[in-house]
Formats: sequence, structure tokens, C-alpha cells
Amino acid sequence: MRHSTFNVSALLLLVVVCSVGCGMTAPMHVWKKPKLATGGSVRVALAPVGGSSEVAEKLEQAMVVARPQAMQQLAVFYPDQLEQVSGIQLVAYDGQPSEMGSFGAAKRVGAEYLMTAEVVRHHFVTNDQMKPPRLLDFMRRKPPTDSMTVRWTVYDTRTGQRLGDNTIDMDRERAEQEYPDLAYQSSGELKVIAASARRSWELLVPTTHVTQADLDLPWFMPGSSRVRKGNAYARQGRWDLAEREWQEAADVHPWNRAAWRNLSLAAVANEDFELAKQRLQHANTKLWPGEETAKTAAWIGEMQSEYQASFLR
Repeated sequence: MRHSTFNVSALLLLVVVCSVGCGMTAPMHVWKKPKLATGGSVRVALAPVGGSSEVAEKLEQAMVVARPQAMQQLAVFYPDQLEQVSGIQLVAYDGQPSEMGSFGAAKRVGAEYLMTAEVVRHHFVTNDQMKPPRLLDFMRRKPPTDSMTVRWTVYDTRTGQRLGDNTIDMDRERAEQEYPDLAYQSSGELKVIAASARRSWELLVPTTHVTQADLDLPWFMPGSSRVRKGNAYARQGRWDLAEREWQEAADVHPWNRAAWRNLSLAAVANEDFELAKQRLQHANTKLWPGEETAKTAAWIGEMQSEYQASFLR
């Protein structure tokens, strides 16, 4: 009898909790301000990468692919363009970049910043090193994964001042975690180099990164099924379809706070922070205290500040 009473009490507690809203997360791309305060338009020259010539060449190519496309004010001069436009040899007799040559070329093309880099260390597993698993392999020391370290330095070409350094340590696991789309690359080497290139741009220009937005997940409220359908879209990154489902739920059931709170997140995904705040006001009801709403408001403010810092000098 006691066991039965306990089950009923637990069920009632679950109903109350999920009526208010259970939690789940969805990926959202948000802006991240550069490590160096540049903002606005940026004209940057990339010097040839030093270190292992084979890896350096691949990193230079990856920098071209990873160039932030959303920032229209960004003008980039790559090593081959610098040599062609300036007529200055950027590589010294020993095959390593000439810092003086890179400075001169950067000034001639009108670049504001010069980025130099050196591959300090790298380890990439070759096909010959990839062996099938053997018995008792779990007892042996785990072999090193694909990894590399790149040290970047940024200079002001007008003054010659060294503005900052950034050392990027990247391995295969971190690359796949921070940039899930790189999982489709054919090798660990390509994943690590591509991820290192993306991280490299964070020095000077605003970049996007994936954060997890906390969604409301109601179960026993009118309109909950449509809210959950919107949540499923959001978890796939389809914020446009998710917003449509949540809006329909809010139109029919304007007291459904989960729909309104999730709608505020959709506005953030569209970089409309004022609309996000307006929608969030509908989620603050007398029936349900606003603790979660307050957390969401703080998160919206944080995302707005990061966005403004990314594009304003």
C-alpha cells in the first residue's frame, strides 16, 4: 500500500514539474567577438606559415576555406596575392617566411594588420600507423591522436606594434566537438587543420560558434504537443520551422509560457534581441514564477552584448 502511495505521489510530482516545463537544449549559432578589439572593417594580410612546409601549406589553404563569409567588411590578402601585388619575395632562402618581406608586402597592399604563424608541433596518424585492434589493446597505452600546435602573432602594419599572440592546440577529438560538421572530413589530419584554421580567425574578426540554448519542454499544458514539435525542429537547427510551430501554439494558447519563452530564443537566433525581450514578457505569468524566465532574460542580454561587441568599435 505504501509502495502504491509512493508511485502516485511521484507521478503527481512529475505532472507538476512538467506542467511548468522540463528542459532540453538545441544548438544555436551565435557571434563571438574577436580576441583583439578590431570591429568594423578589417584589412588583413596573411604571411606564409612557418614550420613544417607540408603542414604549413595545408594550413594556408584551410585559412582560405575558413575565411568568415558573413563579414563583408573583411578584406584578406593571402601569401600568393601579397607576392603578386607587391612583388616582394616572402620566403627566405631556407624556405621559411621572411618577416621583413611580409611587413613590406602588407604595407604595399594597404593592410591594417599582418598575421604570422608557425606550426610549432604536429602529429598525424598515417595509414601505416593505423592497425586493427588486437586482444588486450585496452591494457596498452593509448596511442597519440592527430594533433597540432600553431602560434599566431598579429601586428599593426602602420606602427609595427605587436598586438597579440594566440597559441592554438588542436586535436581530433576537440575538432569534432567544437565543429561537428568536420566529422565528415576524410582524415583526422584534415579535421585538425581545418579546426585550427577556424580558430585562427578568432583573433581578428567576429566568428560564430555553436552554443546550446535551453528550451522549455511542457507536457501537460494546452498547446504542448505543438511546442514539442517546434522543439524537435530547433534541435535539428531549423529555427525557422520551430518558430512557426511555437507561434501557432502561442496564438491559440497565449498563456502557454513555454511557447513564448522558446519564441524569444528564436528571435535571438535571428539576431532580433528587442523582439526576444518582448516575447519573453509574455512568459512571465502570475501562475508560474519567473525564475526560468529571469535566466533566459540574462542569457539574451549576454548574447546581445556579445553581438554588439563583435561589430562595434
